Amino acid sequence: MTFVLRLLSGVAGLLACVLLPLTLAAVWTAGVLSDTDRYVETVAPVSSDDAVRDAVEERVVKETIDQVDLTAAADRLDAGLADLGVSEELRSWLGPAASGLEERGATFVAGVVRKVMEQPAFATAWDAANREAHAELIDALESGESDDAGVVLKLAPIVDAVVDELTGEGITVARGPLDSVSFTLMEPQDVERASRAYRALDTVATVLPVAWIVCLGLALLAARNRPAALRRLGLGSAIGALVLLGALWVGQRHLVDSVPEVDSAVTDAVSQVLLSDLRWATWIAVAVSLGVFVVGVLLGGVRSLRRT
Repeated sequence: MTFVLRLLSGVAGLLACVLLPLTLAAVWTAGVLSDTDRYVETVAPVSSDDAVRDAVEERVVKETIDQVDLTAAADRLDAGLADLGVSEELRSWLGPAASGLEERGATFVAGVVRKVMEQPAFATAWDAANREAHAELIDALESGESDDAGVVLKLAPIVDAVVDELTGEGITVARGPLDSVSFTLMEPQDVERASRAYRALDTVATVLPVAWIVCLGLALLAARNRPAALRRLGLGSAIGALVLLGALWVGQRHLVDSVPEVDSAVTDAVSQVLLSDLRWATWIAVAVSLGVFVVGVLLGGVRSLRRT
């Protein structure tokens, strides 16, 4: 009977150590990754990241300047000069000065983009873009499939805000297809691997915490030497949590390295913020587990003193 209890305690303790990181990941998946409102709230601060702002500004300016009707602007300038009585010869002479119109137009658009990014409209547009991206992400994770672009963060709401601002400035903008203005968050080849993990964790999200608590209880109740059981549980749980931290770091770096370099700043910022809650919870688990290990050592010392 003693052997059976020792075996039960050992197996239950081992399972508790293995289930701890899986439980943390499952709870985070259900509470953050699967919840659209929580996801949008979590990644909202990324809009103030300097690297993200620079990347968004560059991408939006590049796309928007192609839609600005510079010819119409030049025609209006010529018509305005004519209305002022400037001769055709002089207007023709001023032509070379208009040769830099595209460059100056890009500078003007960049100023408008920065203006939009400093307004509440940018935060609203960023949230709208991430809400759409989250819906696409969950669809891809649940189905295991995505289109050739993978999972992307579409900047159409931000471009729309810039276009509205330009229109208000009297600049004609041809509203072309905006779906192509985006940042890649996950490549298609990574979607299938992530999908398998997501579906597995999402399925057992409610079972894992209960199973972990049961295993923890059995490991302690069936143990003859409870201080030793505490030491094993504490050390094993800390190792399991550290393994999870290592897996998160490797996975996040792979995600960033796999997307095009022009997208890496946004992908890095979004993934870092998204995983921050899970990382904090895991570090807390490491600290508590080491605390349990220390308690086991102290209780073991007290037990030895009583025997002597």
